[in-house]
Amino acid sequence: MTSENNSNKTWREQFFESLQKFCDYVDNYKQSQNALSESIDERLDWYFDNKDYEVAMLGMALQARLNQQLHNMYVHIERGWGMCQSPIERAMALALLIAGGEVAYECNFVDFGPPLTPAGGDGFYIEPQKQIGEFRVDFLLTYLEVVDPIPDHLKHKTPATQKYTVIKKQMVIECDGHAYHERTKEQASNDRHRDRTLQMVGYTVFRFTGSELWENVFNCAYFALKTLKIESMREIVGDQEPFDLGKEAESN
Repeated sequence: MTSENNSNKTWREQFFESLQKFCDYVDNYKQSQNALSESIDERLDWYFDNKDYEVAMLGMALQARLNQQLHNMYVHIERGWGMCQSPIERAMALALLIAGGEVAYECNFVDFGPPLTPAGGDGFYIEPQKQIGEFRVDFLLTYLEVVDPIPDHLKHKTPATQKYTVIKKQMVIECDGHAYHERTKEQASNDRHRDRTLQMVGYTVFRFTGSELWENVFNCAYFALKTLKIESMREIVGDQEPFDLGKEAESN
């Protein structure tokens, strides 16, 4: 019997609890979000109350642009969320999106967001129900990081005229959850074969159990995101400096 069956909580309630824990865990997350919200409200009030009509016009333009961005974000998230096939996948998609925005400069669903070129330096890109060869995976998570200047040990991989390089890391995430993903011995064997095949062609594969996702989906998402980012950092550092994986994960 699963932990979900032992609880009267719904996925919505469990997801909200997990989100609250995540907000408490990440340093200054709540404070930074509240400060941003207050500063936007205060700034808009200042524009609207200003007697200079040109400044007031600027306030109206900012408000209109914010409304446009909010609408675009709504459509973007709703479409990405709708590509998922079960409550557990939808919870993971939203957790990846929220936690990814904390770990990197940007985080988007691939089909509905900007192209895979991180304008701000680094970014995560989420592809639900991605077809990879003969397999359809729950999520393909891609992390891109722009590195400028180029470290000496990476220069041979970069055109001589290019002043920066882009590190790309990818991970397959599978969500084995409850009634939607109950596995027989044959299915478990097939999953192991599938994971090994994907690993052979270069993908990191993370498979989370239903109980892990139910307990705290944000922990699972955050661990996956940080793993990809640390893999990128290790490639950037190379053999030039010692890299303590445990210390890096602990400090973040």
